[in-house]
Order: sequence, then structure tokens, then C-alpha cells
Amino acid sequence: NLTQDIIIPEQISIMVIAGPRANYLPAEVTRLQHYIEDGGNLLWLGEPLAVEHMQDIYGLRPISEWLGFEFLEGVVVDPTTRQYDIARPDYAIVADYPKHPINKDFNQATIYPQATGIELLPTFFDKENADESHKFVSTPLLQTIEKSWLETSPLRGKARYSDLLDIAGPITIGMVFTRQTQTQTQTSDVATESEQDELKSLTKEQRIIVLGDGDFLSNAYLGNSGNLAMGLNIFNWLSHDEQFINIPNRIEDDVILDISPAKLSLLGTFFLLVIPGILLLSGSIIWYRRRNR
Repeated sequence: NLTQDIIIPEQISIMVIAGPRANYLPAEVTRLQHYIEDGGNLLWLGEPLAVEHMQDIYGLRPISEWLGFEFLEGVVVDPTTRQYDIARPDYAIVADYPKHPINKDFNQATIYPQATGIELLPTFFDKENADESHKFVSTPLLQTIEKSWLETSPLRGKARYSDLLDIAGPITIGMVFTRQTQTQTQTSDVATESEQDELKSLTKEQRIIVLGDGDFLSNAYLGNSGNLAMGLNIFNWLSHDEQFINIPNRIEDDVILDISPAKLSLLGTFFLLVIPGILLLSGSIIWYRRRNR
């Protein structure tokens, strides 16, 4: 509970910001900032922005600016959704993935309903003036096709691309940020080989993933195509469990009970007439015996 806990516990392996619906308190934002600055892993699931309501991203804009990115205004429109029998144009389909351990040997399409784009801020590229401990390496994780675009106007009826208002694809809807952090500072420039190995063991890679959609991991969409596998890969990579990424996940098939109308009628008669009749008969016998004692 960020309103009660002064410090986020160190044993937490991943912090998740999942599509907030209310503004974070300043104290909560400060604690999240400390967690990230100290090297904590983060999964940030965003949603399309409504300019009039979410200018500050629910109070989290200081964190996005510190990381060096921003969520774009608008929703991704993918005209190829009709090929997948999806009537809505604001569903983004990703079938081609940039090179990354999360996407290694991943050949399934994933669906992202009402996703928004992610863009790096100009300050992110200012490596010369940036603090050495604040230098993140960014890598695109999810990108839409070239025919897609970011619709900045409200969708009404058939979506049409506008050169003046919309942003042409491909749109980056997933971004990875990494940097090397140390839990201990080296006190001397001269160190023995064993001491250097010890310092290397204290160095870890901070991993942060920012996605422009969180609905793809909800119950309504988790079973679609490769959404579940992508979600598992993301969590395994963030928690430094890459060895589990190549293990395929198994989804149990739904069990279907196929009963003929005749058998269904027989079962209905048994439960609605036979069982109540037996209970009524046994109750009557017990009542009759007790009465004649």
C-alpha cells in the first residue's frame, strides 16, 4: 500500500502500474520514483490518453519524464483487423517482432485493444549531459504495421487516416528500458581480481517495460492468439527468469458435456421429480412411525 508503506520492500521483484483510473497522491509518486531510481524493475501498462482528463497521466508524469518517454495522444487504428474477423478498427495486431529475448522464437500474433503509442523524449537522446547513473538503453518491443496509424480524433464510424492530424505507422506500443545498477559503490580504483568479481556480482540489470495497452492481459483478451504467452514472457524476463521463456505454456481445453435431449429430459425428471419424491416419501414414513408410537 503506497499510502501506508514508507519504503517499498526490497524483495519485490516487479512493480506493476496497470492502467490507473485515479490520480496517484504525491507521496505515492515519490515512493515509486525512489523504487525506480534504486534499480527496481517496472511494468507500466498505459492506455490511450484523453487530453482533457489526463494531462499528467494520473500524476505519474514526473516518472515518465525521468525515464525519458511519453504516451502519445490517440488510439492505434489497424486496418488489417478485418482479416481476423475483428469488426473494430481500434484493435492493434502485432505479428512481426523486433529482436529481443522476450520475442525469441515467438511466432504468434498478439492483439492489443485500444492501444496508444509511446515516444522517446528529446532529453532521452542527450547522453552527454545526462547523469551516468541515469542512462537507460531503450529498445522497441512491440510495433504495429506500416499501414496502421495513431488516430488523434474520436473514432466515429469508419476510421480514415488524416495527413494533418494523425501519426502514420509503424507505431511503437511497447518499449524496453534497461541500465546497469550496482548495490555497492567501489571505494577504490585499485581492486584485486577477487574484489572485481565480487563487484561484478553486485551489478544487476534494471529492467523496465512500458506498454501502451493493458487490456491485452485482461481475462477478456488473454486467451486470444499469443497474448498469454507474451504476458508470461514479459513477466519472466522482468523477473530475470529468462530460462522459462522458451518453455511453452499449456492451456487446458474447455470441457464440453454433450448430452442428448432424451438424456437431458431424463436427468431433469430425476432431479425435479424423483429426488423430491424420495425425500417426501421418507419424510412421510418417519412422520407416520413417530405418530403411532
